[in-house]
Amino acid sequence: MSTFCYNHGTVSSAKTMNLLVAMHSYPSHGKQCLLIQPVIDTRSGRSTVASKCGLFAIADIVVENENVFDLVKNKVDQTAIFDVIFVDEVQFFTSDQIDQLRSITIDLDIPVICYGLRVDFRNNLFDGSKRLLEIADEFVEVKSVCSCC
Repeated sequence: MSTFCYNHGTVSSAKTMNLLVAMHSYPSHGKQCLLIQPVIDTRSGRSTVASKCGLFAIADIVVENENVFDLVKNKVDQTAIFDVIFVDEVQFFTSDQIDQLRSITIDLDIPVICYGLRVDFRNNLFDGSKRLLEIADEFVEVKSVCSCC
């Protein structure tokens, strides 16, 4: 079974930059990546995943209310086996979609590496983040400097 990893950090902690840097290293080793983002993330355009430092990539799958497992399975059936799946802004996924991402690691044996916020500005967990904290295999806090501390 593959790993289900949750990388979380505060706003401007370079989560997306870390995702894009990690994703960049796979093709140089002959590995194929799949990039997923929620439809709600339109900061850089409908399917562009972009970091504030200027790195960017085009998402392979943009998710709204669809079954993420089915979308990935369809991509796998149409193209090839993916060595890893990256998910940006994962806090915006539903609990059911988080379970579907987990199923990808079990049923398709593809590692899923998620990046996103843990809590909102009121310090309340997002639904997707809450479910990730319940079922992810690995947790990585993306550290940053706090302007208040």
